[in-house]
Amino acid sequence: MDKRTRGSRTINGIIEFVSIAMLTVLFSYNLGKLFRMKKKAQQFFVLFSLGVVFIPLPTLSPAQYTLSLLPNFSIGTIALLGIFLGKQLKGVKLFSSQDFALLCAWNLLLSLSLYASSFSLIAFDLYYLGYGFSGWFIITAGLTLILLFQQSQLFYIFLAYIIAFNLNLSYANNFFDYIVDPLAALISLFVLIWMAVQLIFHKGFTRAKEQRVCN
Repeated sequence: MDKRTRGSRTINGIIEFVSIAMLTVLFSYNLGKLFRMKKKAQQFFVLFSLGVVFIPLPTLSPAQYTLSLLPNFSIGTIALLGIFLGKQLKGVKLFSSQDFALLCAWNLLLSLSLYASSFSLIAFDLYYLGYGFSGWFIITAGLTLILLFQQSQLFYIFLAYIIAFNLNLSYANNFFDYIVDPLAALISLFVLIWMAVQLIFHKGFTRAKEQRVCN
């Protein structure tokens, strides 16, 4: 095994560890909020959850069980987890609402296209294009440049797709596995539904308020 391969595997392991830790912190933090824990109790619960998730049970740790179900955390999932953690733990809004909605829509539409391709609902195998250089790489590079010129925060995520794939920072060898995964698609679906519900209620509240003013 050469140095580059060993280095890639080390980075892969670090990315897996960080991704599981982010997912655990997000889940335990929101669970603590749900049960209305006090701040210190909530902090202890988050730290306790982090400890438990990496402790081996009879055979495997909860983290290893998670990786058996989701062996590859895509850039899309890591980005979503980072956005949620930044907002909930520090109150930092890493992305504008528009860019966040666009990211979720991109994750969901690409996932649906890949699933449609795998079930032969479209004429060609989209996933196969991710194994080697294809027009898809040109499309991704073009979108990255467009986002750069528009000064969109999504530029950094698209750039991360390209860098991560070229440096082989995941066990996956398909470009699409670096972009999206089932967890990113599921999170994006719920986020878009939540945004739509909020928008509908906001419009309804605004109309009701305007009618009261007019009357």
